[in-house]
Amino acid sequence: MERCQLEILAIEAELRAGHPDVEGLCLALSDWSAELRLLHQTKKSRRGGTPTASSNRVDGAQPLIE
Repeated sequence: MERCQLEILAIEAELRAGHPDVEGLCLALSDWSAELRLLHQTKKSRRGGTPTASSNRVDGAQPLIE
């Protein structure tokens, strides 16, 4: 989680500094943010805070990530 946060801070700093590759940095920011959300969800499910992926089925469909 710490690595994700550091990467997000670095990307935000580059965007604020006017880096010309805005599209690429936004994609990287999106990727690292999604990774951080997944790590938070995994941590919560291990502590019993949220249901596991296997119990998140909708209409009997298999989730993408388990």
